Amino acid sequence: MYNLNRASQISFPGEDILQRARIFSYDFLRQREARGMLHDKWIIVKDLAAEVQYTLDFPWYASLPRVEARIYLDQYGGNDDVWIGKTFYRMPLVNNNVYHELARNDFNRCQVVHQLECHGLHMWSLENGLEIFGVTPEDILRAYFLAAACTFEPYRAAERLAWARAILLANTISEHFHNNLHDKKRLECFVHCLFEETDVLWKERNLKDAIITKALSQLIDLMAREAQPVHGGQNYTHNLLRLAWTQWMMQKIDKEKEKYSKSNVKGPRHMVHDGQTCLLLFQIIEICAGRIGESSSMINNKDNDHFIQLCCSVCDYINHKVLLSQDTESNEAALKCIDKEIDWAMQELAQCLLLRSDECMRNRMTKQTLWNIVRSSYYATHCPSYMMDRHVSKVIFEPV
Repeated sequence: MYNLNRASQISFPGEDILQRARIFSYDFLRQREARGMLHDKWIIVKDLAAEVQYTLDFPWYASLPRVEARIYLDQYGGNDDVWIGKTFYRMPLVNNNVYHELARNDFNRCQVVHQLECHGLHMWSLENGLEIFGVTPEDILRAYFLAAACTFEPYRAAERLAWARAILLANTISEHFHNNLHDKKRLECFVHCLFEETDVLWKERNLKDAIITKALSQLIDLMAREAQPVHGGQNYTHNLLRLAWTQWMMQKIDKEKEKYSKSNVKGPRHMVHDGQTCLLLFQIIEICAGRIGESSSMINNKDNDHFIQLCCSVCDYINHKVLLSQDTESNEAALKCIDKEIDWAMQELAQCLLLRSDECMRNRMTKQTLWNIVRSSYYATHCPSYMMDRHVSKVIFEPV
């Protein structure tokens, strides 16, 4: 029944039998969990109850790779797992202490890298004065955690740090825009600060504007230096990053002026992205990874690219859900409706991601970047704060 639930979590639109199987197996396992009966008469394992509980609490859409790996390492029994048929037996090629030790050492080695990067991210935030805008150490830690939980490999440090820094600064800029919508001239100077020499007096009159523009300019320089080398050189990477940020800021101001954005979202800070910010993160990560051609092709054809449209739609739905969740009693019907929309869109995304076997490896990696961004937002709204803090501790700080 547990394996049925896991399999049914990956379903595509129209697969009604899998949908019913997921609901049935979920209810069955929850009932067994409530009665303390999560065990299997055919196998003796280390912690089957915790394994089932994690799968029920964090289905495939909400399970981040590094969190899942850390939890599995705790639950893996190695040589102590026993299978039961006509006799007791073990399967050394499946349950093996050598494999467990190798996985533990690999996880702990990677964890040290993450700890050093996280400390560097805290220092970067302090050096750029982001605490003036209300960015807390908890915000920094959670932003880095979401990036590291999806792109954890040591050699992908440029992507991981670009993700964390970009989302911290993007959310800071978004809130700054929201608080200054009345001053159109000021916003216009801010948006064009990366490509044009703006009025110097504007920065002198607005200290916070000067701090953010300096932080943004220095971040783009840093990303261009750390990015994987490309044919056009560092200047080409630098110009692409400036263009991505400028386009995002222009779109962000237009959206802030709309009725939909006039209520300030006070949900999980620095973790839930709307569609525009999702695309910004996607462009920045891909540029820093050196996959410029693939990402540019998708962005240039985004109006006709179904995968990008779905990703943006899901992020907008999730962002809207956070807004509605501030008053769950009044918005109960709307929340149920938006949950259905999110679930349907995630099924379509999974179908687009998993069924295209004819794509080249780089294009699949590009799509995987978008999927990781969407899934991190889904996780952030799905996971309670206390549980996220526990996952942060396990993934970043607690050795296996």
